[in-house]
Amino acid sequence: MFQWIENRWELVGIESYAIDGCPRIGYKGLFVRVAAYYDWIDLIINGDNMITSSIESITTEQDIATVKPSFIYKCNRSISCGCGYSDVTFRPTRIVGGEDVIEHSWSMIVSLRFYGSEEHSCAGTLLSSSFVLTAAHCVDFFSSPNPVNITIVAGVTNRSDSDNYQRNIDRIYVHENYTGWPYFLNNIAVLHMDRPLYFQFNPVLAKTCVNNYSVNSSISIDEQHPKNGTPLVVIGWGAMRPGSFLLSEYLQQIQVNAIDNEDQICKDAISDNELQFCAGLHQGGKGKFILKTPNNLIILYFLLL
Repeated sequence: MFQWIENRWELVGIESYAIDGCPRIGYKGLFVRVAAYYDWIDLIINGDNMITSSIESITTEQDIATVKPSFIYKCNRSISCGCGYSDVTFRPTRIVGGEDVIEHSWSMIVSLRFYGSEEHSCAGTLLSSSFVLTAAHCVDFFSSPNPVNITIVAGVTNRSDSDNYQRNIDRIYVHENYTGWPYFLNNIAVLHMDRPLYFQFNPVLAKTCVNNYSVNSSISIDEQHPKNGTPLVVIGWGAMRPGSFLLSEYLQQIQVNAIDNEDQICKDAISDNELQFCAGLHQGGKGKFILKTPNNLIILYFLLL
């Protein structure tokens, strides 16, 4: 799940599970609040050498409140993350079940494949040339932190496209406090690739922006990132019809909004307000939320199964 901030996309959520099962009226999704894990992610990727973002612009609560949804998001490709090869474009009207993305507009999304299969299993997002972020429940069944049966496929919009970049995963970092079913607390994992990807030579690849948002230590995370009502985008390859297990060949996107954790529609599913949040699609001003996300996200950026 991504949020548009000024001139780029920033990762804010990873889908933990669909509260009501298959997509339908009243469906809502529970997401990992990525802002709660900035330090953990940096510790894995950078060790003791904590780095700061090269992006100097800071988005405030006021900035977020005034961001106006646009059908074409013009990305600043001079920055190091958060922009695909093409600009993200939405149709003039919201498509409740999602819509096909513009080719290579979400260049940071990757497909996870298991046990040598060419079938898509989960989605992930590129944190750097060597690391991928995904949901812990996607990989927690691998008994060793040094797996030999996970491959990522990058640089594709159609998941069956043979023109892609593949890497094997040689290390899994599942959050040490991940709980699994039924609460899915700390449902986050970082994967290390056996060989780096080179962004400067592959324009269809891009890094995800994480920790480019200034977190105000005097305000609880659940009150600021993402803020209630913030427009967000869910990305993934997944089943597009209720009850179907047939995945979409083409990457899908849908616009949703963050929902107040105390809203009746979500509060019974939230186990920890600082670690999780709820999102859905508000329709018709009638207080009902519809969320039809692909079942196999990350991120997220679905991300995220």
